[in-house]
Amino acid sequence: MPIVFVLLAIAVIGAAFWWWTRTRWSDAVTPPDRDQRPEGFDVVLRGYRMDEVDAEIAALQARVRDLEGR
Repeated sequence: MPIVFVLLAIAVIGAAFWWWTRTRWSDAVTPPDRDQRPEGFDVVLRGYRMDEVDAEIAALQARVRDLEGR
């Protein structure tokens, strides 16, 4: 019977520590100037739509070219 109380105490301490760290450092994980959810792509049967992925890659390549040109 004492083993049950020991395991219960460990579980309670672990849950309290988990809750404390989530409330304490939740702002450190995501910068406040960024959106909380990613823009993402539409998901289809076999993954992502390639036309959306290609358009995003082209936009990123253009942005890199602009930044390198400065």
